[in-house]
Amino acid sequence: MKVHDRTVPWLLLGAELIGTALLIGVGLSIVIMNFGQGSPMSQIIRNAGERRLLTGFLFGTTLIFTFFWPEVDQWEGTNFSVMVE
Repeated sequence: MKVHDRTVPWLLLGAELIGTALLIGVGLSIVIMNFGQGSPMSQIIRNAGERRLLTGFLFGTTLIFTFFWPEVDQWEGTNFSVMVE
């Protein structure tokens, strides 16, 4: 398919889709797991600040995972590592 006489970079768009879906899907799952109504995490960790800390850590870990996932990272453009470039 051509758009304005250029080919559509399907691999790049697919990598962006995978990275975004991973961040949204896992990130929302982490938030729902920690703060959802009736969640077992509210019984295990009663302090909301500690649950926010855990949520931030897990979401950040997911973000780092997508940065250093070579198959997605080389096309997505989220590469912040000088060693990998």
